[in-house]
Amino acid sequence: MTRLETRDLYEGAFYLTQGAELAGVEASEDGSDRKKVTFLFEGEGVEGLRASYRAGRALVEVTRLRAAVNHLRDVLFDTLRKSELVRERKGDGRWTTSRAGSSG
Repeated sequence: MTRLETRDLYEGAFYLTQGAELAGVEASEDGSDRKKVTFLFEGEGVEGLRASYRAGRALVEVTRLRAAVNHLRDVLFDTLRKSELVRERKGDGRWTTSRAGSSG
């Protein structure tokens, strides 16, 4: 089974409409303190779906796409709320990122 990741909400929604499984979601920060969410998908043929999407050949029923976008948006915001990434200053002057409420 192939696994791939994307940060593109609409690409992820397309995968869902085509039967791919949302296998996970990861939250992270980039260097500008912006939070990023990466969607992880699994399924047979997901590489072919990626190729179709990126080549502009993705065909999907609009109502299914809308439902998938809404679902991923809910997952995205829930993940961001739960992660609450916090920057903590280490004793040596460097910064580290850890989850709020955990020992880091």
